[in-house]
Amino acid sequence: YQGNEQAPPTVTLSASGSSVCGGELVRFTATPSVPNPAYQYQWLVDGNTVGGPTASNQLSYSFVSPSSATQRVRVRVRLIVPGATT
Repeated sequence: YQGNEQAPPTVTLSASGSSVCGGELVRFTATPSVPNPAYQYQWLVDGNTVGGPTASNQLSYSFVSPSSATQRVRVRVRLIVPGATT
């Protein structure tokens, strides 16, 4: 977390459904405790990135029949500071 000496904000991840079958579309929403329009979101399913970094805090994802009964969805949130180099 750069650009602020305070602790980074927390992110709450919610889904449109809690039990999903293969082929169903689920919408995930990441809600940071401190909103900022400069956040970039990187979505991951089972450790694999889904698309590139985006300004959207939502992901619509259709699960295929998983090899295991559980799949994990994560999101990484970065604050993009204008003019900063990464």
